[in-house]
Amino acid sequence: MDLNSYYKEVYNSLTFKRVKKKRFISDLKESIENYRELHPTASLDDVQLKFGSPEQIATSLIADADEVCISEQLKVGTWIKRFLICSILLIFLATMLFYSIELFDSFNARRGHYSEEIIENAEE
Repeated sequence: MDLNSYYKEVYNSLTFKRVKKKRFISDLKESIENYRELHPTASLDDVQLKFGSPEQIATSLIADADEVCISEQLKVGTWIKRFLICSILLIFLATMLFYSIELFDSFNARRGHYSEEIIENAEE
């Protein structure tokens, strides 16, 4: 396995959004490059010992995920739920209004209610 496949495995083991994955991989590459500059004879096994296996990296990131990231994801979920509830409520109210008007019209029709319009003749 070479470094590119190592990066790919780390990328695939992360559960974040694509943008955050790319940002993390970029930072990881930079850290590994710095490490290899200090230790030019370091092999891939040495890199894995220093930085961990792809699964270890993903696990530690999830464990160390800061509260801001988690709260942002929860806020998005909350707003989606609120939007869906408001949409359903709005549809329900529109349906009730429509059927109320229909019921009122049918009630007036059964009672013999009618409306008259006076049309004035335009000819004089």
